[in-house]
Amino acid sequence: MSPFRRSSRRPRAVPAWVLCWSVLFSSAATAHDAGLLLQAGFVSKFPGFVTWPGADMPEEFVPFRFCAFGPSALTAPLRELLPYTPIGGGLPTLRRIDTASEASGCDLLFLPGRRLTGLAPIIRQNIGNRPVLLVSEGENALDHGVHIGLVRVGERLRFDVDRSAFERSGLRVSFRLLEMARTVR
Repeated sequence: MSPFRRSSRRPRAVPAWVLCWSVLFSSAATAHDAGLLLQAGFVSKFPGFVTWPGADMPEEFVPFRFCAFGPSALTAPLRELLPYTPIGGGLPTLRRIDTASEASGCDLLFLPGRRLTGLAPIIRQNIGNRPVLLVSEGENALDHGVHIGLVRVGERLRFDVDRSAFERSGLRVSFRLLEMARTVR
């Protein structure tokens, strides 16, 4: 028997957590980068706990569209994670938007917390009742009409959920996401 015999077993897929840990603990990763990667991990998983209107109707596959408003430190880590995060049978896309009118072309829009006060009302006005999942960061993110707000609690990253924002936009939030949230209102 040859020592170079090929194995009949198929290679296994690398679990997402292995990829995250390898990036987190690579020599290039700093504590700041690790925090951003964790945020990106949360944001990339939220669509799995939300149902969009018409999701049960068969139609041609359209990639899930992640968007980040303006320059955001979260864009680079999201770009790294999304190739390993299939949504709806395909790989999602990520793009930066710079005007509120572009928001209606997104399925999930991340709004940087530092710009939330002036930006959120304009975004909500432009998207109207279209089903765009709005995610931001900061203690008061839900006060600005976003669906999910990421919050640092000590060393941990948590999130808050606004059920009324989900109802207004026609999105359905999973009970599992509500159970994991720090607060639900």
